[in-house]
Amino acid sequence: MATEGVEYFGYAVDYYGVDGNGGKRFGVRFHEKTSAYVFECASATQANYEGDCVSISSGSIVVHYRDADIGLQQVGTIRAFSHVNGGDSQLDLPVTLLR
Repeated sequence: MATEGVEYFGYAVDYYGVDGNGGKRFGVRFHEKTSAYVFECASATQANYEGDCVSISSGSIVVHYRDADIGLQQVGTIRAFSHVNGGDSQLDLPVTLLR
């Protein structure tokens, strides 16, 4: 990325159960190397994934989280956003949840 002052950027999806608990963040980060992650809000733990799980095309970014699961029977709140250098820049991006 040739934009001056940008060290990294990415996209993420946050979700919580219908009761507001059990949240996770699934994300992808573009830097010198592309990587992905799953952050568990309740335990404040993170699993990191190598860039080979990320596929990029002209119309989409697909990430395969091979050993991760939603962990909820029903998803309540869900939101997608982009970030630049860790600061949210686009909020409320459309989300499609496939199971």
